[in-house]
Amino acid sequence: MTTTVNGDCGCAAADAAPLSGYTHQVREHIVNMCAGPEGGHLGGSMSLVEILVTLYFAVLRGDPGGPRTPDKDVLILSKGHGAVCLYAVLAARGAFPAEELASYATPGSRLMGHPVRAVPGVEMPTGSLGHGLALANGFALAARYDNSPRRCFVVMGDGELQEGSVWEAAMAASSLALDNLVAVVDRNGLQITGRTEDTVALEPLADRWRSFGWAPGRFGVNPHRSAGRAGATDRCHRSHRQGEGAAVRGGPAGEPLRPAW
Repeated sequence: MTTTVNGDCGCAAADAAPLSGYTHQVREHIVNMCAGPEGGHLGGSMSLVEILVTLYFAVLRGDPGGPRTPDKDVLILSKGHGAVCLYAVLAARGAFPAEELASYATPGSRLMGHPVRAVPGVEMPTGSLGHGLALANGFALAARYDNSPRRCFVVMGDGELQEGSVWEAAMAASSLALDNLVAVVDRNGLQITGRTEDTVALEPLADRWRSFGWAPGRFGVNPHRSAGRAGATDRCHRSHRQGEGAAVRGGPAGEPLRPAW
């Protein structure tokens, strides 16, 4: 696959301001929303910040709040319990006014505990873990049938990799040779019942994905240094141009994957 991200993602603001400014802003919004009466998944949202900021401000093409166009990329947040991070990033990206974040989880608000399509920038409702990759497969296959240059991204939690449906979708993506599909795993090492490795061991995770025909890659992002995020963004750009997997790592960790064909 040959794609060009730099200068073609509609994110000119990302070139003028350090991504650290957006990550700090997003974290403030996450804390404020989670401190409300309905609460939220604070840890699972915080570990997404670098991942989603990098994707929305430096990788994804098109206006997330605008109409779908043939070259507009798609992002599915499979770990829908990270909705507060998604809402904060979409607001920072201009999909809807940041003032609306104050309505999170209140009666009548479209900013529900898990994302729904009523929110600008949300492609599919998610939160039932283990299904996001299959949804992304469908978007990627539809783009192929439409001869569209659209790329499809899915962000998953590491705990949901214990769902068999994830591996069915991974096998299907490999069989269909979906080279316009990128999966990113937020490898924070935690799930609702404790550490992933104490529940159902995932490691060696990269080898597991390779066995399903995917080409895993990873790199670090220091959540406290904008230089780390800038370097991560640059490597993400270069990996796309070379036809390899987009590599984004969130705090404390994330692991991206892409079909190997």
